[in-house]
Amino acid sequence: MEARIRIREGERELELAGSEAFVADVLERHFQAWLGDPPRAEAAPAGQDPAAPGPEPFPRVSPTFSPKVNISLADLAHMKQAVAPADLVVTAAYYLEKYGRLESFTKEELQGALAALPAWSCREVADELELPLTLGHIEQLRDGRLTLTFKGQNYVRNGLA
Repeated sequence: MEARIRIREGERELELAGSEAFVADVLERHFQAWLGDPPRAEAAPAGQDPAAPGPEPFPRVSPTFSPKVNISLADLAHMKQAVAPADLVVTAAYYLEKYGRLESFTKEELQGALAALPAWSCREVADELELPLTLGHIEQLRDGRLTLTFKGQNYVRNGLA
């Protein structure tokens, strides 16, 4: 049976996919180390000296660790075949949150990201936000900022389908 889990803590993110046994095994062995907690002490296997050194513990990930992915918004839009203005808006929102590491964004930040796309030309983001807001791909927060919804994330991940 296929399993998938995604854990996000601050700027760190862990995503696993595979069989249920694989995902459960990785989580059990490495999740505490990833969060920075000390590993659990385990009993020595039968026939092994408990005082003998055990296997090396999983190395802790530095809090400053950040994987680098060199992809531009233009590359992401091309990869997702985003052509329609509403699709470009949702793709740019996904880009700002996933690669720009923003939890929310302003219309101006979204407009700035879209300005780099040749397919965007001189459109105003405010004119193209209505459809993604209506479809529930983007939502407006109480403070006026915008955020991509779970539905919007899946929409982009699934190739704008």
